[in-house]
Amino acid sequence: MLSMAKNNIDELDALLAQRSAPPPPRSNLSERIIDAALQSKPKRRSGFIQWLDSLTDMFVIPRPAYALAVVLMLGVVGGFYFQAPVQDVDDSYLDAYFLYMDDVADGDEWL
Repeated sequence: MLSMAKNNIDELDALLAQRSAPPPPRSNLSERIIDAALQSKPKRRSGFIQWLDSLTDMFVIPRPAYALAVVLMLGVVGGFYFQAPVQDVDDSYLDAYFLYMDDVADGDEWL
């Protein structure tokens, strides 16, 4: 068993010795990166579309605090703007409820 492991290690060493060396890195990598960045020019858009794009970009992961603030502000403004319909409480309904409870349960049982 030990000799088989030794043979496998020797075969691996022989394979590693036969492989070719990796090519040397190019010396102008930084220049190629800068050239590629300069070739893509940003698109010019109108004011409203640019503002809308910046608003949608705000919901990207790097600025979640701004997105949360906008959502909370919309919630607060919406809460003040939209009011739920108010229903008048009919006192006779409450009286009927308590009278029903008096008939169904004795004094302290339903409390």
